[in-house]
Amino acid sequence: MKFKEYIASERFQREMSDLGKGKKWNKLIIVGWLIGVAFLVGALVCLELLPEELRTDGLGVLGIVLGAIGVVVLIALSFFGAKFSGRDDNGRRKPVYAVAMLLYARENLADGWRVDNGLIAFSISVTTEEKGKELKSVTLERGGERTEVDLAAFNGSLEVLDITGLILCGLFTFLERSPVPVTAIRSTFRLNEREGKPIFLYRNGKWTLTGKLQKGEYQSIERYARKKGIYEE
Repeated sequence: MKFKEYIASERFQREMSDLGKGKKWNKLIIVGWLIGVAFLVGALVCLELLPEELRTDGLGVLGIVLGAIGVVVLIALSFFGAKFSGRDDNGRRKPVYAVAMLLYARENLADGWRVDNGLIAFSISVTTEEKGKELKSVTLERGGERTEVDLAAFNGSLEVLDITGLILCGLFTFLERSPVPVTAIRSTFRLNEREGKPIFLYRNGKWTLTGKLQKGEYQSIERYARKKGIYEE
């Protein structure tokens, strides 16, 4: 299945609908969290923080009620937030969305990689809007060549947290297809002109811990895609 075909599918459109609802209700969720925490604080005051001489049976009951309400509110908001955030407990995209990233990367980011004396070096440059976290541009730089990520292809739903995984889907696809020996992979991430330290994903012929984790996520997405019959490569 091609990227454009997949993002037009019912399963992906449902995910996009949930993401849209999440953005719409995000402020209310934050307010709800604050209210839930306020209930818990009220319960703590009634049950623990008040001086012994000021405590009464009525305040004890009130504290229990406030605590119960606070817990229920936070649990409900956690469920609601998890459903519409598009991410799991570890901050990773849900598989249905991650597959779209995989398909896009295989079609648009798997070519153009350079191996110089066994080294693959690349830089990811991300700029965001002045207000908020919305992405303005994403550029992949490899050996002096620049490749722009088409943010519009994802209807503006990509976030900063997604970019490294998206780029690496292209890199891992290249490594699967290429017979060229690689001894090291080094990446640099730049956010709004602020450059981070170079990170090795692969060094001295071995995957680093970061590289293993990233490759593991990539393979997990691949398994999901094959299981769902999205592609058979």
